[in-house]
Order: sequence, then structure tokens, then C-alpha cells
Amino acid sequence: MRKTIIIIATLFLSLSGSVNAQHTLVHYWNFNDNSSITNLLTPNVALVGGSSITHIQGPNSLIDLNGTGQNFNINNYNARNGDPSGTHLRFNSPIGGALEFALPTTGFKDVVVKFATRRSSTGAAAEQYWSYSIDGVTFIPFDTIYPNAGDPTLETLDFDDITATDNNPNFKLRVEFGVGGPTTGNNRFDNFTLDGKAIVTPALVHYWNFNDNSSLTNLLTSNIDLVGSNSITHIPGPNSLIDLNGTGQNFNINNYNARNGDPSGTHLRLNSPIGGALEFALPTTGYKDAEVKFATRRSSTGAAAEQYWSYSIDGVTFIPFDTIYPNAGDPTL
Repeated sequence: MRKTIIIIATLFLSLSGSVNAQHTLVHYWNFNDNSSITNLLTPNVALVGGSSITHIQGPNSLIDLNGTGQNFNINNYNARNGDPSGTHLRFNSPIGGALEFALPTTGFKDVVVKFATRRSSTGAAAEQYWSYSIDGVTFIPFDTIYPNAGDPTLETLDFDDITATDNNPNFKLRVEFGVGGPTTGNNRFDNFTLDGKAIVTPALVHYWNFNDNSSLTNLLTSNIDLVGSNSITHIPGPNSLIDLNGTGQNFNINNYNARNGDPSGTHLRLNSPIGGALEFALPTTGYKDAEVKFATRRSSTGAAAEQYWSYSIDGVTFIPFDTIYPNAGDPTL
């Protein structure tokens, strides 16, 4: 009885193209237009709609349009697009009040918030208590900042490890202020930003379902090839042979990794594989983060107990990558 190895394979890659994998400026306030409260609190950049700043009033808290001076121009921390230091957001008598930032992250992940801040030397809050919300209602404590009473400092709130803030239309931040010392004075903010990485939807770049076994050419012709020039080559061994009778063998039980609703159909059957090989040409031009998936099994009569997979980055030299031990029963993914 001939010994066989049976494979159905796809190549699955995530799209790169012109998408920048680095952080993108999603929301930004430079607070340079202090002609009105509305203008002061209107974002300069909002790639996702719905961003806003809300003043939650305390006993005496007030947004003061006279946010000038205070050495914000020394470093002009976190200014974007070449913006001048201009004016900033001045929050008077903040104790008992709060500022709430609506920062929807739809389509972005690994978000980072940055801003420049300081407090007045006359007292006011010695602490800023920052919390975040993933439902827009309930807030979770995140960080305490101790603003300088001198020159502004650059502060960073990094949500990279909190996946619930990714792709979240309800993401918000709230800052409240510690009680202690005089209730007068102010806290000030400038160049408030949220940066995030664009979420890229993976793309199916190469795919074979091996359902057309009417000829060897048809069997090895891919169903999807977004790049061009993909191929499967049989490198003959002493007795290796691609058999068009790739049927049965329980590939239909789970129909692993089938795409586009494809039926299980036939599959790629390599008889007497020892000493032979299959080589998949899988150009990834314009794509990155490649992931290959396939269903496979071997015959119960023996054949190869191991599959030695290697890869090439120059199309000539192959580098060992992984060893798979195919099941002699039902196919595995």
C-alpha cells in the first residue's frame, strides 16, 4: 500500500500597505483659540468623531479663558504640526470639580495620552487623580500625577496594556483634584493628545482549497493570490507522487481553515513522500506579519512521521522553522 501525506493549506497574512504601524495622532487640543469656551475646548484634530472636554463643576471651579504665560512656551511640550505655544486650558479653583475627556478610540489600539501640565504656586490641588472609563459611565482609577508648581512638565498616560481601551467608542478620561491647602489657585493643561495605532484587518493573501482535482494544474492553482506568482512545486523523491485522488480521510469533519464558505471537497495528496518535498512560493509583497495555516494528516500505514518545515527569504536558501507530527487519524489544524 502506498504511504501518503495529505495537506490542505492556506496562507493568511495581515495587510500592511501604506498603513503606518506606528502611533497616529487621533485626538489633539492645542488650546490656542481662547476667543470662547466653545473654541477653546474644540479639538484641533479628531480622526474619530465624538471627542470633547466637559467641565464637571465643583463649588468654585471655573474654566478661565486667560490661560497665558506660566512658561508653557519654554519647551512647548507635545505641540504638534508646528503649533506655537499660544494659550492653554486654565482650570481655576479645581478642588471638587473635574474635567472629563471623551476620547473614542474606534479603529485604533495601544493608545497613549500626553499633555503638559502645572499647578499654581498659591496652592490649589497638589494631586491630579486620573481615571478612565471603558463604558463611558463607570471610572477606574489609573494614575496620580503631582503637577509642578513651577515650569510645566510633560505627562504620559499609557494604555498600551489595557486592551479594553482599544477600538472603544466609549473611552473617556477624567481628572479630579486632591484636597489640601488653599482651595484657590489653578491647574493648567496644554497640548493634550491621544495617539494610537491603526487597527489593521488581516487579509487573505494566498489560498488553496484543492477542490478542483480535474488535473494536476488545476489542483495546484490557487483560489486567491493577491500578490501574484504564488505556486506549489513538487520536488520529486524516489517514489513521491501527487495523487489526484485526494478524497475522504475525514477532512470534512471540521473542514479546518476553509474560507469563503468553501466545501471540504478534495485535498492535496502526496504519496510516498519520503525523499520528496513540496515547495510553496508565497510572495508577501505589500504585507507583513505572515501567518500560514493548513489542515494535515498522514496515512495510518506509516509514511513520514514528521514534516520538516523550513522557509526562505531569498527563494534559494532554506532555514529550518518547525517540525510537525501529523496525526494518522483525523486531520488537525
